[in-house]
Amino acid sequence: MTIPFAAVTSTGDAITHLVAVSPALVGASPDTLPPSTLCGQTTRGQAPGVHPADAACGLCFEVAPYYMALPAYGVLQ
Repeated sequence: MTIPFAAVTSTGDAITHLVAVSPALVGASPDTLPPSTLCGQTTRGQAPGVHPADAACGLCFEVAPYYMALPAYGVLQ
């Protein structure tokens, strides 16, 4: 399944969040994470080993449908 999201940590709290990672967004690539999460927190870094579907922020999941039609960089298996 190809999805335009990555799980990240933020500077504002200890839970995992989502960022949109798509070639359609400036400054959002697999190597360069966007500066803020979908809920508006400041991105700290990737959350290794956490699948985007397992992120803990409910607000990120509420906002995520607006980004689901964007192209993604790769295929998650």
